[in-house]
Amino acid sequence: MAGVATDQRGPPAVSSGFERHVQTVLGLVVASLIGWVGMEVSESAEQIARLEERVGAMSAQISDVGDTRVALRALEVRVDALERHEGNR
Repeated sequence: MAGVATDQRGPPAVSSGFERHVQTVLGLVVASLIGWVGMEVSESAEQIARLEERVGAMSAQISDVGDTRVALRALEVRVDALERHEGNR
């Protein structure tokens, strides 16, 4: 077949020992960074879970305070009514 181009490249170049060491070091750095990021994400997830628990507890306490305020206001209204009733006698 005339006009068909053939691959003129030679055999792949053999990497030197230095290049392999550099690649190994870079691979270790990347793996270490990935591990570090994973640990940070895990710790952050734990902190978020703790904060969510605290917020839930605080919400319950705030709700209790609100209920107490409503009950206190109802008692104030009753006391005012009794005082007016006693004043009319």
